[in-house]
Amino acid sequence: GSANVIEGLGGNDILNGAAGTDTVTYVSAAAGVTVNLSLTTAQNTVGAGTDTITNFENLTGSGFNDTLTGSSGANTIDGGAGNDIIDGGAGNDVLKGSSGTDTLTYASATAGVTVNLATTSSQNTVGAGSDTITGFENLTGSGFNDTLRGNTSTNTITGGNGNDVLYGNSGNDTLYGDAGTDTLYGDAGNDTLYGGTGSDTFTFLSGGGIDTIKDFSTVELDKLDIRGLLTGYDPLTKAITDYIQITDSGANSIVRIDADGLTGGTVWTQIATLENITGLTDEAALKANGTIIA
Repeated sequence: GSANVIEGLGGNDILNGAAGTDTVTYVSAAAGVTVNLSLTTAQNTVGAGTDTITNFENLTGSGFNDTLTGSSGANTIDGGAGNDIIDGGAGNDVLKGSSGTDTLTYASATAGVTVNLATTSSQNTVGAGSDTITGFENLTGSGFNDTLRGNTSTNTITGGNGNDVLYGNSGNDTLYGDAGTDTLYGDAGNDTLYGGTGSDTFTFLSGGGIDTIKDFSTVELDKLDIRGLLTGYDPLTKAITDYIQITDSGANSIVRIDADGLTGGTVWTQIATLENITGLTDEAALKANGTIIA
């Protein structure tokens, strides 16, 4: 069959792509649409009537804020303008956020995913096929154990349930671990980090900015991993207090490090603010109980 491009416009339409690789498009919609290619019954698109769509492989959104979901097959989904949320579903998909601040979500994945927003060639997500993704600022994982990486934009990365590993990039990013035992890397930029419930590890590497940790909790056994910042630290011969200093500042704690300890003088550099928690000033005890990993 031929490759058809079909648009129903306004009204309640029945659209059938039939054979071939077909595209249903909502580029003329007067408002944002919500469309799911896996539904074969009537669905309220919100912005373009109640449509029944069958036998389409590809989907193009409107110029507004859309929520677009693919099927279990290979889909090409283009959000167009607006702040869109796109879920490719299973299958090997081509997913385009295009303009606006767009979110790629794997919330429907049936297994954990590995996704890097900075990779524009096909990537094996493990849990949701091999996807080619471009033009996204934000990323949401599955309900399983994910590894999610941002790009050079200002990203919001959300792990969801599961034990996730989240990486920002060079922007001022916001990372949400959500439930599970998560590991968060702000990377470069001044990032905002939420571990969520569970015992989470906030990991610092060289070249990072000053991160704000919103929910650090010793009750939940959260940890600060500073191994990537230190040079010459030997727990058998060196005092951890030569390398890390945590001080109270109002309702918050300020975390500073001296990367080489007392070598070459003392230079303290702030790496984080822990909001709404104080009393973490005994760094040696924190190292001993595992709160500080060095």
